[in-house]
Amino acid sequence: DENGVMLKDTITPDGHYVTAEGNASVNMPGWFQDKDGWRYIQKNGYYMANSWFQDTDENYYFNMAALMTVNDDTPDGYHVD
Repeated sequence: DENGVMLKDTITPDGHYVTAEGNASVNMPGWFQDKDGWRYIQKNGYYMANSWFQDTDENYYFNMAALMTVNDDTPDGYHVD
């Protein structure tokens, strides 16, 4: 930053994400929609996949293709709308 302190786990003034290790990342963490559906990019730069994710008070399941599961059953037996 302007004081010479290495930025970590933040967004720089010019709009780039810096990881917890202080490295610039090409991926901005958060929700991302493409032609196939919704995905979630984690802070480590990987898409959320094969797991549940809680955002605020809502839970979402992401399948093997890293897509948010919609109107289907999850492998652990839950139905998501």
